[in-house]
Amino acid sequence: MGKTGKSFIDYNVYHDRPFGVKWGTAYAMEELLSAIELNHQEAIAESSLEPAMSEEELDQLLTAAYLKGEGVVVYLLEKDELDHHKKVIIGEVRGKVSADQLMIGDQLVDFEDIYRVERLK
Repeated sequence: MGKTGKSFIDYNVYHDRPFGVKWGTAYAMEELLSAIELNHQEAIAESSLEPAMSEEELDQLLTAAYLKGEGVVVYLLEKDELDHHKKVIIGEVRGKVSADQLMIGDQLVDFEDIYRVERLK
């Protein structure tokens, strides 16, 4: 008596996703949390905005932050339709590039575009 061959028929159309697709978002949590924290810092800084600073005040504060290696929050003059400052730069003052430009973090900023500067706490 002979045996019959067994064949498996795939009747279920569901197939689990590959590991990279299934768990890919779990590995991005650190980037997500750091982006949320940065957004929170910008929101707090924007809500406590004070009047514009004079050129002398800006120069003194930026020089002190540069010498001490402190971080700053820089508000630029550009605003959106809700009267919020569009551009906020957070970073360490790295120095002057030219007479009217300075480097904050990895961004080049024109001195005349700065509205206000605050030290990071």
